Amino acid sequence: MTGFPSVGFVMERDIELCEHVATGGQGQVWRAHERQLARDVSVKILPAADPWGRSDATEQQVRAIREGLAMARLLHPAIASVHHVGQYHGHPYVVSTWYPGEDLRQVLNDNPPSFSRMIQWLQRIGEALQHAHDRGVFHCDLKPENIVIRDDVAPQNAPVLIDFGLARGQGLQHRTAVQSAGTACYLPPEAGHTSPGPHTDQYALAKIAQESLSESLNDFEAGGLISSRIEQVIAQGSAPAPNKRFESVGHFVDALLAAATVPTTSKRQGQSTSDQQQDQLVMAALALCDDVSVLDRAFPQDWLQSSYRRLHDRGVLQDCDPRSLISRVAIEPWIGHLSREQTMSLHERFARAIEQGDMSQHWVAQDAAHHWLHAGQVERAGSILLRQAQRERQLETQLQSLRAATKLLRASGASHIEACLCLGTAAAKLGWRRDLELAVSQALVTIQRREQAVCTGVWRLRGQMRLISGQLPEAHQAWRWAHDSASELADRVAASVGLSRSLSALGRPDEALAIIEALKSHEIDLKSTAILVARGIAYEGIGDRQALKTLRLAARLCVERADPLEAGEVLLILAEAARRQRRWVEADAYIDEAAEVLDSLPTCLSTGAIHLIGARCALDQGQAMAAYASASSAASVYRALRLHKRRRAAWSVALEAANVAHQPQLARHCLAQLQALARAERVQG
Repeated sequence: MTGFPSVGFVMERDIELCEHVATGGQGQVWRAHERQLARDVSVKILPAADPWGRSDATEQQVRAIREGLAMARLLHPAIASVHHVGQYHGHPYVVSTWYPGEDLRQVLNDNPPSFSRMIQWLQRIGEALQHAHDRGVFHCDLKPENIVIRDDVAPQNAPVLIDFGLARGQGLQHRTAVQSAGTACYLPPEAGHTSPGPHTDQYALAKIAQESLSESLNDFEAGGLISSRIEQVIAQGSAPAPNKRFESVGHFVDALLAAATVPTTSKRQGQSTSDQQQDQLVMAALALCDDVSVLDRAFPQDWLQSSYRRLHDRGVLQDCDPRSLISRVAIEPWIGHLSREQTMSLHERFARAIEQGDMSQHWVAQDAAHHWLHAGQVERAGSILLRQAQRERQLETQLQSLRAATKLLRASGASHIEACLCLGTAAAKLGWRRDLELAVSQALVTIQRREQAVCTGVWRLRGQMRLISGQLPEAHQAWRWAHDSASELADRVAASVGLSRSLSALGRPDEALAIIEALKSHEIDLKSTAILVARGIAYEGIGDRQALKTLRLAARLCVERADPLEAGEVLLILAEAARRQRRWVEADAYIDEAAEVLDSLPTCLSTGAIHLIGARCALDQGQAMAAYASASSAASVYRALRLHKRRRAAWSVALEAANVAHQPQLARHCLAQLQALARAERVQG
């Protein structure tokens, strides 16, 4: 390709091409090294326009943008992450994560996996596809060559989907026929006649399952029975008519897992009734309990050993790990042999046994809560989840526990309000508006039911909710009420910080700084990160030179205290300040550092800010196509978070970038998105 020499060529963003991997009809794929971040990346480079007009340059550029948009909105460990989309010397390109390993085709040819391993891989691929489909994105070119089997992670986590170059979905531009670009043997019969959708990828996954399981089934000891069941599932998944296939890829994978299981319920002749009942109880216990070590604490050892021996002799437990999904499906029917009272008693026995062990790990606490819930002890289950969430440092896990605790503690008054406040605080950090609204509304219901005054914590959450949604006057009013109603010093400090930031957002930095300065009269740590950030933002608003120094100190303290969310937010404030002062290199450095700090966190408000500030930087520097890709990614993040005003700002930047790049198709798409948002806001109003 003209303009892209062989190994050693350095592209923009200091990306050095290291190894040519493949060449196809859509361009070249390279393994490259991004020097600034010291990491290997994959670079897909599309052909440049034909100067004589014999190829459609716009189509190539739109295809690159489409791939970048499709993959950027998908945050799943089994889907390759996109880092950057751009254009260099007329060549559109996409930069994504590089995964060491071989594609599934090579693995099947050189070292075919076992039956159980292939089932695990198909399950993981199916979960990734379902994640994409839930977000309106379809792969449309699924084949073994587009599945990388990583060699740097545990085998069960190895598969990764790559190359969404033909991806289609809501808001993406389409080709006129799938058949012109997809791989024929994995395309359904309706390809080229109907619009692609989940049924297209399901057909391809069924064909991959048929191809990959054919060899391993021969070596599986129960192959005869399982083979016929799997063939039925694959036949339905690859049915010629789309309406004859499964409802979704998720349903197809569930059916495949069930078909890969052989339930064994035969009884040994001559076994005593008491032994049968004992074995039934053990089988039900295995199906109910995730950790088999809990059984050792819940039942006598000799009792368990004799039952294990009988079950093993009957073939029920041969090659069966009770903690695996397939095994649990196999023994699930045994629960039906117990009465409701027996089942509840068994759950209570397990809950007490689990609580005797180490409860510091979140999955252990969740197991205990699960068993207390099924034992009828709802509030006890909720209390365990609330305590576990308060200890948990992983925000996504914390939110999961808090959602459940809030639901379970609904009738418990004070504990329910505490759970709501914890849920709202965690959701506000991430900018997850739905959870934040849920926490505020449920706390208010409980407060009204108990005829209490609205507490400071609820006002703080309402202020956060309005600030995240872009409703600045309402946010300021809520923070003012929180500040005025605070009786405890910690509540007053938190409310002062929020009130200061709302005043800065309203363009009143002098008042914001006065609020922070008033805290000097209290015996508190004025170098806490929250106070430093509020002070730095106020300094920036009045043009004080101390702003950058204060914010940099806050960022350093956040990193030292292992608070990635706060550190990412401060770095993005610094990036925006550097962008406004046209210090591009410094702004890019802050953006990259923020992306690295936030890499381990789920999609949040700062994720969208990374894309949006990056888009504005690219647009200011004349990189219109890169700006469009980043702004569109920001809009996708804000859509998932239900932040309509921020989403409108992102599409406005994308529209400006499309106009600068002279891309009328993309500009029309942006206008359609903005018009749809305006209609939605009118309806809500």
